[in-house]
Amino acid sequence: FMTIRMPAYHDDLVNELNRSLPIADKKDSRKETAVFEAAKEITKAELHRVGRELINTGCVECHVFREEQLPGAVGVDLHAIDKRLQPAWFRSFIENPGALKNRTRMPTFFPEGKSNRPDLLGGNVDHQIAAIWHYLKSSDPLPEKIVEAMSRDFELSPRH
Repeated sequence: FMTIRMPAYHDDLVNELNRSLPIADKKDSRKETAVFEAAKEITKAELHRVGRELINTGCVECHVFREEQLPGAVGVDLHAIDKRLQPAWFRSFIENPGALKNRTRMPTFFPEGKSNRPDLLGGNVDHQIAAIWHYLKSSDPLPEKIVEAMSRDFELSPRH
């Protein structure tokens, strides 16, 4: 959809911009351990399992994961999200997408601060958001719905 190639700038030209933008934005630059401290007692395996299940019940319908997707997905690839987003911003966005991005298509999965999956981690929103973050850092294995779709999408190749 773009007819013009985006320019590439040398690191020397953009390093100062990279340092200045977070300051100008007054971002919350707390480390992941501080942002998701409420879930520190939950094992990584449990966070990963619950995160994958939460992703599979919502995010997978619109988003790409490791360049794999369900038909019609239009959202950004969520794999390795920790390389692109600050944990505090992610947490705030997941809690209430409309508050940070006006007119977003992203629905809230925590209406009025309550989870729509009370069966996972006791319905604790802080724990569930930590689980989503934990899973998205690797997206491995892929969400079940994508794995199922991939298993049905095979090509027959005739051989002699």
